[in-house]
Amino acid sequence: MKTRSDRKTNAAGEMRKVRSHNPRSIEVHIGQLVLHGFSHSDRRPIAESIERELRSLLTQEEFSNPTSLEVDQINAGSFQLESSGRSESAGANIARAIYGGLRQ
Repeated sequence: MKTRSDRKTNAAGEMRKVRSHNPRSIEVHIGQLVLHGFSHSDRRPIAESIERELRSLLTQEEFSNPTSLEVDQINAGSFQLESSGRSESAGANIARAIYGGLRQ
């Protein structure tokens, strides 16, 4: 997880970098994910791709929502996938749609 860096000025007027050692705790629970047009064997690779991409998106400095957030449902809509890397591409697209829903 990234830590936030700030600049502080000491008594002598020198700039120094201070790191916060209080990483944010983010917990995401997806109760049900409905995907149409994918085989049963795609489930795990898609889930792993979603987890990887969400972790990347949620640990960015710009996502700084200090309060609890609960969302009952996010409609990710639809998107086109390339035939190669289908599971990986689908997972990343789904994660970005979930992230977009959280930022609204």
